[in-house]
Amino acid sequence: MAGEAQAHEPFLIGDLCHFFEQLNPLQIILDQIIIGRQYRVLQTAKRGDRIKLPRGLWLIKKYKRKKHTIRCLESCYLYQDNYYKSLTEIARLITGTDVSGPSFFKRSTEIIMDHR
Repeated sequence: MAGEAQAHEPFLIGDLCHFFEQLNPLQIILDQIIIGRQYRVLQTAKRGDRIKLPRGLWLIKKYKRKKHTIRCLESCYLYQDNYYKSLTEIARLITGTDVSGPSFFKRSTEIIMDHR
């Protein structure tokens, strides 16, 4: 038993080292700046505004107790395995109403940055 724990220990330590090597403090700061800017873009957008969020951003919106996740790609948005040109298309699909995408997503939306 004691030999098993020691056999796994280097693997766990290696995983932790790899994880911390991947954390780049400068990238974390830059991500926070980008996320802050995108919150402001959403907060100040008005009906009819065309906004483009950067690739790598994820929007997570809870609506009627359901979580909706939107991935921002280079020239479109990915939602439920389908591609959309605008947030408005997605907002209208989610709500079933004639709502503006920026208006819908500017409240209670979590924004996450992903570099994959």
